[in-house]
Amino acid sequence: MPLTPDIKEPPKLFGQTFMGPMEGHYPLIPKEFVHYDLHAWLGDNPNGMFSPTNPNVKCNKAEFPMLEKPTKMMPGPM
Repeated sequence: MPLTPDIKEPPKLFGQTFMGPMEGHYPLIPKEFVHYDLHAWLGDNPNGMFSPTNPNVKCNKAEFPMLEKPTKMMPGPM
């Protein structure tokens, strides 16, 4: 969800607060695209259902490295 001037607090879904705001996930999303996101793993994830990453998932043929941590957090509503 993009950060827009009308957002007064982080969005929530199913009682879970979105992470962010954060810069875009380059190279998929330009760093200038400041947004919130919420990941949901439907399979087994030792880090938890709403963790941004899952150590059990590997993609060895990706054209770019997958991040192990969320991107840089940016200023936004508290």
